[in-house]
Amino acid sequence: MSGNGVVRMTSAAMSPPDGFKATNVSLKMLVATAYGIKPDQITGGADWVDSTHYDINAKVVAPDPADFHPLTSTQRNLMLRSLLADRFKLVVHNETKEAPTYELVVAKNGPKLQEAKPVQTTGADGKARGAMVTMRSGQFTGQAMQMAALVYTLSNQLGRPVVDKTGLTGKYDIDLHWSPDPRPGSEDTSTDASGPSIFTALQEQLGLKLNSTKGPVDTLVIDHAEKPTEN
Repeated sequence: MSGNGVVRMTSAAMSPPDGFKATNVSLKMLVATAYGIKPDQITGGADWVDSTHYDINAKVVAPDPADFHPLTSTQRNLMLRSLLADRFKLVVHNETKEAPTYELVVAKNGPKLQEAKPVQTTGADGKARGAMVTMRSGQFTGQAMQMAALVYTLSNQLGRPVVDKTGLTGKYDIDLHWSPDPRPGSEDTSTDASGPSIFTALQEQLGLKLNSTKGPVDTLVIDHAEKPTEN
């Protein structure tokens, strides 16, 4: 298991059968993944939990490789929680509150999602491959993605919890492009301001729609965290 402070624009995460890999991710993003919630559902902690980014490579080493079985989502999350407690000295607690949310639904004319190819869902050894995700400003690309990964990303982009109401259970190749809102004081001109909003892009490119609503939201409060030492 390793984590290093890095400065890059692109974040990526993978879930290989034996662990978890991520590049250029914040502690808040890691906590969200480990606890199965969205980054905007996390409060507390110093500014660095959201601004300092790390590379993570965590894996389970089986005593007997012949008896190894791919990690379930629950096992992978528990492994990541253990890493965060060990390396970041993370301490958290849960709270529930009423807050604005979005519901992700299928748009009027139906979904426009591309089913993942079999070669992308299994490796050379025939075993199931984990999802691959790459995020840039105004772009989200994923291979063999389930809706849970998409709503996680949308929630992170929109700053509001997104609930999956699509009923879609497959794995999809997703390539979503939109014009992100400019950040205050930013001089970044690399994105096309004339492009669609993320709401329009979802409907036009994926056949999905976001409906604004309210509901109980599970939140996680960071009580304590420390920057890890490099290894």
